[in-house]
Amino acid sequence: MALKVVLLGVSHKTAPVELRERLALSEPVVEKLLSDFRRSPGLRELAYLGTCNRVEVLGAAEQAADARAPLTQLLSQAAGLPAEHFAPHLYYLEERDAVQHVFLVSSSLDSMVVGETEVLGQLKSAYRTAQQNESLGPVLHALFQRAFRVAKQLHATCALGWGRVSVASVAVEFASHIFEDFRGKTALVLGAGDMARLILEHLRQQGLSRVLVLNRSRERAEALARELEAEAHGLEELEELLPAGDVVLVSTGSPTPVVSGPVLERALRARRGRPMFVVDISVPRNVEPDAGGLEGVYLYDIDDLRSVAEANRARRQAQVVTCLERVEVEAERFMNRLKAREVGPLVTALRRQAHQQAEQELEDLLGRLGLRRDQEQELRELARRLVNRLLHEPTESLKALSQRDDGFLYVDALRRLFNLPETED
Repeated sequence: MALKVVLLGVSHKTAPVELRERLALSEPVVEKLLSDFRRSPGLRELAYLGTCNRVEVLGAAEQAADARAPLTQLLSQAAGLPAEHFAPHLYYLEERDAVQHVFLVSSSLDSMVVGETEVLGQLKSAYRTAQQNESLGPVLHALFQRAFRVAKQLHATCALGWGRVSVASVAVEFASHIFEDFRGKTALVLGAGDMARLILEHLRQQGLSRVLVLNRSRERAEALARELEAEAHGLEELEELLPAGDVVLVSTGSPTPVVSGPVLERALRARRGRPMFVVDISVPRNVEPDAGGLEGVYLYDIDDLRSVAEANRARRQAQVVTCLERVEVEAERFMNRLKAREVGPLVTALRRQAHQQAEQELEDLLGRLGLRRDQEQELRELARRLVNRLLHEPTESLKALSQRDDGFLYVDALRRLFNLPETED
C-alpha cells in the first residue's frame, strides 16, 4: 500500500504562544518521539518541527484517515499535556494539502514575516534530526528535499526576501550604508526601550565593539549596563561622551528633546568630520528635528524606519500571490511523482501475476499430456521466457514514462488494465 503524507500541528495562526511553548519539545524528547512512533499502528515515517511559531509532526502513514489519532497521542505523550488541552487548536492535513503546507513553511509563506529565512534552517535541522534517528523513509526524504528546492527557487525568483521588514533591521541597514564595518565602533544608548535593545542586538551581530548606556538614574543605567554588557553613565555626561558615539540610539520617555542641535554640532566638531548615525525612536521625539540638517549627521526617527519597513513588507506581500500559485503547482507535481514511485512494486506485481497465470495454465496442460519430466521442464522454461519477453518492453517503457510529471497516469492505467492490487512500498 502506498504511504500517505500527513501533518498535524499548531502555529501562531491557531494557538497562543503559551500553548505553543508547552508543546515545544527538547532535543532528548524529540529523539524519544522519533523512536516511540514506531509502536503506533499505521505510521511508517515521522519528523518533528518546532519553532517559536509552530509545532508540527509530519508523517507517512498507511491510511491518512487513521493517522490523526496516533499523531495526536504521540504529541500529547511527548509534551506531557492531555490531548483535550490542545486538540481545538490543531490542524490536520493529508496528502496534497500536507505537501503544499510543507512547501509554504519552507518558503516562509506561512511565517509571521514573509521572506524570513530562519524557518528554512529550522526545517533543515528537523530533517537532520529525523535522519539521525532513522525515522525518515523514502516519502519524507523526498518531500524534505523537494521543500528545500522549492524554497530556494521562490526566494531567488519571487523576491520574497527583498528588503528589511522590521524597524530594528531597517535601522541597521541604514547604518551599514554609513559604516562599512562596525568593528571598533561605539554606540551611545540614551534610555533602553525594547526597540533600542533589538537594534543593539543586530549591531552586535555585525561586530559593534562598545556600548555606553546613559540614563537619568545612575542605578537604572548600571542595571541596564549589566543586561546589555555595556558601560553605565549618567545623562549629565551626555555632552562629554557624545563625540565617542558612532551610533546614537535615543529611546527615553522625556516629553522634550534630550539631544539638541548645538550639542550635536559640538560633538561633530570633536569627531573631526567622522559621521554620526542617530536613531530617535522616542515618542515624542527626543532629538531636535533640525539636527538632521547638520552635515555629517544621519538622523532617523521611528516614522522614517517604520515607513521603509512597511514599504518593504508590502513589496514582499505583492509577490505572495505569484508564489502561492507556484507552490500549488509544485505540490501537484510532487504528488504526481510520489504516485509514479509505485511503478517498481507495480511492475513486480504484474510480473508475479503473469507468471502465476502462466503456471496455472501450464499445470492444466501438463496434466493432460503425460510428458516426461525433462519435457515438462522445457515447457516451463519456455513459458517463463515468453512472459518475460512479452512484459520486458512495456514495463521498461513504463519506467521511463513514470519519470514525467504525468507519469502517475500511466502507473494508474497499468493498475486498472490488469486489475492489480495496491502495492507495498
